[in-house]
Amino acid sequence: MATSDLVKQLKIPSIGGDVWVDVLIGQAQWGEYIVRLFDKDGKNPILVGSGNNVDTLPDSFQLDTSDPGLKGRLLGWVITIASPEKPNGQLYYARVTVREGSTSLSTDPIEYNGELDGAKILMGYAIFSI
Repeated sequence: MATSDLVKQLKIPSIGGDVWVDVLIGQAQWGEYIVRLFDKDGKNPILVGSGNNVDTLPDSFQLDTSDPGLKGRLLGWVITIASPEKPNGQLYYARVTVREGSTSLSTDPIEYNGELDGAKILMGYAIFSI
């Protein structure tokens, strides 16, 4: 699968290491998200986790690293953010962390921020390739 600057690069975890995906939505905005893991062809998505930032449930999900493993697989997410108060002029922030223990597997931070103009829909992808 070819990659572009829009697809973040992830380190391949150690054999047997636990890999987690954490989603953070901040700036006192309401948000919900869904995270999926695709096969090496970028098809056949499996739901990793979904949720929102207003409940008391954890926003961390463990990836299945068993056969066929993660090498060459694509991780994708969609995050929707809206202001609970007024829709325009508010700031938003979201971060997706893919980690093994406390060590990030991404070469660059996966973060989004800016000013809301209505609701924001954020989509991103990362591939386990390095």
